[in-house]
Amino acid sequence: MMLDSGIIASTRSEADMCVALHGCPCKKTLRAEQVELSLDSDILDALQAMGEDWEVYFNAILREWLRSNPVVV
Repeated sequence: MMLDSGIIASTRSEADMCVALHGCPCKKTLRAEQVELSLDSDILDALQAMGEDWEVYFNAILREWLRSNPVVV
């Protein structure tokens, strides 16, 4: 499935998608943090329509955006 951002969604794990998108060897270093996040209902509906791995796709979308828009701290 091709997302509007150009990211290809699949059933691969988040670590696999990270490697595929960025070539980074993060399989060993990725860990999930549980956070509370409010999303507009249309955004949540669209993400959940991607299937049971929607959170993996959401992480990939955010990671790609961050790669394209580096945050300066």
